[in-house]
Amino acid sequence: MATESQGVQIRRQSTTAGSTAQTIAATIAFSAAATSITRSDLGSFVTDGFTTAMRIENNSSANSTRIHTIASVAATVMTVYEPVVAQSTGISMTITGHAMQALGTITSWGGPNLSCAKIDITSLASTSKEFQPGLRDSGDVTLEAIFDTNATALHNALRSDLETRTKRIYDITLTDQTTVAASQPTAFYFDAYVTNFGLSGSVDNIMKGSFTLAISSAVKTINKI
Repeated sequence: MATESQGVQIRRQSTTAGSTAQTIAATIAFSAAATSITRSDLGSFVTDGFTTAMRIENNSSANSTRIHTIASVAATVMTVYEPVVAQSTGISMTITGHAMQALGTITSWGGPNLSCAKIDITSLASTSKEFQPGLRDSGDVTLEAIFDTNATALHNALRSDLETRTKRIYDITLTDQTTVAASQPTAFYFDAYVTNFGLSGSVDNIMKGSFTLAISSAVKTINKI
């Protein structure tokens, strides 16, 4: 069955007070069996600001390429939806959580568009042209939106990000799985700058906005659960 576009969410990291959480400790462990992150010091994940549904980044040696989503949080343990690789305590780790906000009234979107440079490595010994891939380029995400009062605050935040040249975190959440119980849909998670903001309107029509997000990181896939 084809994945529907209707219901897809494009989200920007929240910048409201308390929307980012962080813990730095050498007492953090990852449990594969329990799909959880635990701590054995006197600190508290709750006091540090972690909340349900935050996206979690970390710099552990085993899990740093993965993005996790908080299913539940208590003082010494956070359970997540996605699988984790077991890792014990003893090494200082940083766990950072971000609350995400949906960009409202989006009518169409495109991207990411993954590509890489083609490097010519043909030599005098070659019998035909030879190439190898260069660095990945994740391209842009383009958005079209209805510019109305229910969503204007975040649209204006995108404009402000362009004006201040501020990089933000975004995710694109698909519709290939529900978000009830232990389920989560596929999502793509990346850093980006806003490089275009435009408004358009006409007689007997609504005002529309267009945005371009230039991706400035690897695009991490969060697989559906």
